Amino acid sequence: MAGKRAELRKQTPFNRWNDFLKWKAESGDEVALQVLRSKKAPIERKVQQEFAKADPSASNWKLRQSQIRMDSSLVWKDKRKLISIAKMLQLQAEEAKRSNDTNKRSLDKITWRVDSSGNVLYSLKSGGMVKDNGDKIFFSINDPTAKIVAEKLAKRMFGANIKIKGNEIYRMQRKVMVEQSSCR
Repeated sequence: MAGKRAELRKQTPFNRWNDFLKWKAESGDEVALQVLRSKKAPIERKVQQEFAKADPSASNWKLRQSQIRMDSSLVWKDKRKLISIAKMLQLQAEEAKRSNDTNKRSLDKITWRVDSSGNVLYSLKSGGMVKDNGDKIFFSINDPTAKIVAEKLAKRMFGANIKIKGNEIYRMQRKVMVEQSSCR
């Protein structure tokens, strides 16, 4: 197997994406050259800026969630991520209304990022993490604050009918009774 890998490495003169782009650009590929040049330009993160400029009141977050749902320029996966972040920030705004003591607030200084799989990862000031992957919400098992925050987020995302199993929270399936009638 090592021999086959060595042969493949000789055929492809690059090990990383940037090396590939440089190789293609040297071969005359204009698109690769444009991609390399675009990396020098600053990238504007619209999502973060939209949330940073918004009014921190809870009612404004409900309006923002509605706007995200109605935005036809976004695909559903992107809408789900934005709604998740908006719901977490709504929880943060509601917590700030309830308590003026920043030491008692669990959602202060919360940060988030979206990983390469599309999961939204929230980092809490306590050091715990909450992960929203759309169908389930996971939390740091050793952090009681993360469990509380994850449960609140799950209730916002899935409704009151949730199930906690280990360090994951998911929506309980509704049992639908179908009446069978005899048609004769």
